[in-house]
Amino acid sequence: MSREEIDIKCKDVVKGAFEAALEQVPVVSFFVSAVGKVKDGVLQRKYDSWQEMVGERLATLEEAVFDTLGENETFATTLLKTTELATKSNAKKMELLANAVKYTAHSEINEDYIIMFLKHIEGYSLLHLKLIQYFNNPRDYYAEKKLYDMPSPMALYKDTYSIAPKDDGLLRIIVRDLQNDGLLDAENLYNGTIPNYALAQRTTEMGRRFIDFFGLNDVEL
Repeated sequence: MSREEIDIKCKDVVKGAFEAALEQVPVVSFFVSAVGKVKDGVLQRKYDSWQEMVGERLATLEEAVFDTLGENETFATTLLKTTELATKSNAKKMELLANAVKYTAHSEINEDYIIMFLKHIEGYSLLHLKLIQYFNNPRDYYAEKKLYDMPSPMALYKDTYSIAPKDDGLLRIIVRDLQNDGLLDAENLYNGTIPNYALAQRTTEMGRRFIDFFGLNDVEL
């Protein structure tokens, strides 16, 4: 199958998935006019943006890889599911979803991981993603601030991003989410410890797979 034929098929899948998602939007009673405007406005712009994001990433694939996409069931599954998610995602999440499409095009990954990771990212806020991005390598964000009194990893995170005390409860919920999903090692995250421990990597092996799948290290949140 030629590059042009696969490109057309990809666009057809994107368009079909978007249209299927739009069909789920109720258009009854006095909502009809408002929904029509949303479909023609915001969602149309999302569709155009998503198609461009996916196209840009697929264009960077080696020809030998690109030529196999037509028979790649994992790629087809990812393209379909990420397109559906893109209709209800913000611009940053759309970038990550497009990265996932490219990842499955050139990397082997069990479909169970794909389904699990897509379920996670659908429910995560940008703060979830920012926190796991940070704890994958805190040293990348450390600006030579003094490690006074051997602060806890979370204390250093909050200092780095000037997190207000009132948001501590929200951070604890997010940490619990990431820990329960197996992406973050939250042990002693709030406790002061040995020197430089606050700068240690806290993501699990699963967390690092999640980061690679979505190209999270390459997206500025």
